[in-house]
Amino acid sequence: VVFLRIRRPPRTTLYPNTTRFRSQYMGIQPQAQIDAAATQLDLFESALSTYYMNNGMYPTTEQGLNALRIMPSSEPAPKKWAGPYIDEDATALNDAWDQTYQYRYPSEHGRTKPDIWSSGPDMQSGTTDDIVNWPVLQ
Repeated sequence: VVFLRIRRPPRTTLYPNTTRFRSQYMGIQPQAQIDAAATQLDLFESALSTYYMNNGMYPTTEQGLNALRIMPSSEPAPKKWAGPYIDEDATALNDAWDQTYQYRYPSEHGRTKPDIWSSGPDMQSGTTDDIVNWPVLQ
């Protein structure tokens, strides 16, 4: 029986661009979190549209997005709640920064649909980095 010892090349030979690759793409994470929050707002809007079609109303501010997971017990109670309209896991209501998505109905932006937003990377509501579902003038 002959055993051959195979020497593994040094890490820098196997993965010569690892450090450069990592540093080049480190900036993608913040944008990916922003994109994920914006996508989640779209999903909430879709679920809220279904909720509205079933019940003829949107959840109140007090009922919030939780009304998409669990039938609200507070008034006005939905007449034909057919949920859950989103994942029943409570973490579905948290953004990429582990902050709860904000919800308000009626809208304060002259819309017939609810306002939904993430406080964004700075985790402070009402700042310029908020991710919102209403038109923002630049």
